[in-house]
Amino acid sequence: MQKILLSLVAILLLVGCSTSQESYETIDITTIENKVTDGWQIVDVREIEEYNAGHIPDALNVPLTAISEGNYGLLKQDQNYIIICQSGNRSQKASEQLTKAGFQVLNVKQGMSSWTGDIISE
Repeated sequence: MQKILLSLVAILLLVGCSTSQESYETIDITTIENKVTDGWQIVDVREIEEYNAGHIPDALNVPLTAISEGNYGLLKQDQNYIIICQSGNRSQKASEQLTKAGFQVLNVKQGMSSWTGDIISE
């Protein structure tokens, strides 16, 4: 009985000391179109010049630099977002920050350098 109590106390201590980490899923670039069909919004976190040089149609541009400053632009807490950048590094950082801020996001493990779909330049 005493061993059971000690085990229970140890488990409770471990659970109490663990940090609750927010998490997000990382998806393959080939699944973006299906997610958009399901209502997810694409967010391109590259800088404005990169975005203007070519982006996925209807993608919002909220640069990682803005997100890092707590400026989420037009993003809303009740919308689901697909986060993309050029190669996958900035989107991972943005996904971490947006998740901590309470947004529901999917990170794209590749980036625009791997995108084979339509692109709009401005």
